[in-house]
Amino acid sequence: MDADDPLTPGPDAPIASDPADPAAPPPGPSSPGAFSFGSSSPEAPPPFGSPPPFGSPPRHKAGPWAIVTSVIAVVLALAIVVGLNYHLDKRLERPGDATPLSAGVTINGTRTYRHTGSFLLLTVFVDDHPTVLHYLKEKLFDSNVSEEPLPPPSPVNENQQNVCDMTDSQATAKYVALRKLGYTLTPRPGVLVEQILGDVPAARTLSCGDIIESVDGKATRSRNDLHDAIVAHRPGERVTVVYKRAGHQQTAVVQLACTDSKGQSLFAPTAPQCAAAGAAPIIGIGVNVQYDYPVNINIDTGDVTGPSGGLAMTLTLLDLMSPCDLTGGQKIAVTGTIAPDGTVGGIGGTPKKVIAARHAGAKLFVVGAGSDDMKAAQAAAKGMKFVVVSTLDQALSALEQAGGQPLDCKHA
Repeated sequence: MDADDPLTPGPDAPIASDPADPAAPPPGPSSPGAFSFGSSSPEAPPPFGSPPPFGSPPRHKAGPWAIVTSVIAVVLALAIVVGLNYHLDKRLERPGDATPLSAGVTINGTRTYRHTGSFLLLTVFVDDHPTVLHYLKEKLFDSNVSEEPLPPPSPVNENQQNVCDMTDSQATAKYVALRKLGYTLTPRPGVLVEQILGDVPAARTLSCGDIIESVDGKATRSRNDLHDAIVAHRPGERVTVVYKRAGHQQTAVVQLACTDSKGQSLFAPTAPQCAAAGAAPIIGIGVNVQYDYPVNINIDTGDVTGPSGGLAMTLTLLDLMSPCDLTGGQKIAVTGTIAPDGTVGGIGGTPKKVIAARHAGAKLFVVGAGSDDMKAAQAAAKGMKFVVVSTLDQALSALEQAGGQPLDCKHA
């Protein structure tokens, strides 16, 4: 070839080895006598479908059980997510606590007595709209759990009302116990807020336990004073309320709601019913007289709310301020409301409270007349004595029959 031909190797260019030369390196497997480009490995992959080379790891295919296991794991994961986040329109109730009340009572201004027995404050645990998992756990593993209907929608905030009911119960228990022990109680100015009647403007300002001192500059020494100050206005108008909360005086402007002409339904100030003929103005709270107590009493029930502890608190105060051991050294379970005249009223969740009392070792269960599910409650009492009362005096008599001392034991 011509020396100028670019394909002709020059004198210094490397010359390909002769394939027949025994000193030449063996040709690559991909194409004899040619170099392999674009790969770090001189070996080509085996043809598709051929068995793996000797020494290579075996190939595994997912078996049917592995697929089934994966599907089950995914389904369980989804079930857990749904179970933890989806809430049911149901209410669950189960027995709550049975707590000695005297541990939460402090009394200053008179001598107190600590007896070996105790009156138990009973509760029921309520769970509205439980998650699916919680619902199944409670229903499957706790035979004392029952499913109850959800209460119908109401403008009244149930939690707020329960707090109000406890405030009222404590005030009434103090009043009844001190009167029973012979103390003279004097009403003092201002009315005590004991109830929030519904979704009214006052509910966003006033709270249970507040003391209303005046409305529009007129002193409110009684419920009649408050009523007269309100009916001087029309529904939708605003009044200036001066009140005390935790000893601090505050002022608020509150818009009045209304009731219908029969006083049976409550309406917000902007409702068309408040512009109708016969609509009556209402502030939307329930109040009661407050008293100057000669003894300073504080009752701490923790997170427990509602009205059902009234009788138990009354008996506890009598027991602490009297040298007479009303319990006879026993654990006495008590539940029922208390009225200023000593009348005892019924409560809810009675069977659950019986179970809580029995588990706490109570020897006697005292319950207000008119309580719910009395037959089921008596059946749940088993060996615990079960007594129904409608007055404070009847409760004291039941305690004496069970081994306690009479309230006037110091004169016996």
